[in-house]
This record gives sequence, C-alpha cells and structure tokens, in this order.
Amino acid sequence: MNPDPYLEDLARKAFYVSHPYSVDVDGTVEAVSSLTGATLKTVLQRSSATSNMLLVCRGEYDSKEVESDGAEELWPTACRDLQDPYAARQ
Repeated sequence: MNPDPYLEDLARKAFYVSHPYSVDVDGTVEAVSSLTGATLKTVLQRSSATSNMLLVCRGEYDSKEVESDGAEELWPTACRDLQDPYAARQ
C-alpha cells in the first residue's frame, strides 16, 4: 500500500487549516453520489466559458491569421491587445 496519498491528505489538512486548500478536491462519496447530470452540465458550461480562458500565442505567428481562425470571436478581449512580435522586424 502506497502511503503517499495518506501523507498528502494529512499534510494538506495540517498546513492549510481553515483554508480552501484543506478540502480534498476529489470530494466525498456522499458529495459525488449526490451529483446529477444537470449539475455536471452546468459546471462544465460555466468552467468552459471563453471568459474563463486565456489565449496565448507563442513563436512565429501572424496575428491576422490567428484572428481570422475565429479567435477574435472567442476571445475578443485577448485579440484586442494582440500584437505580432515579429511585425516590427519585417
């Protein structure tokens, strides 16, 4: 039997008393058993909203191409400030 999960749980509860980190993210049998399909669907919709996402472009890319691929529709705030780092070199 691997003692790591037990020790991790023990350390989390000891170090993060009265803090959300002390809560086991896996949940309890009771909490997980009470979940419904509707609840899971709502959580998925809220957590995958584009307002909760960040678009990061790294390397050589054409900012106009990124915008034309639909990124501007999904991430208008990110694309508003999108700058092509290689444009000044051309």
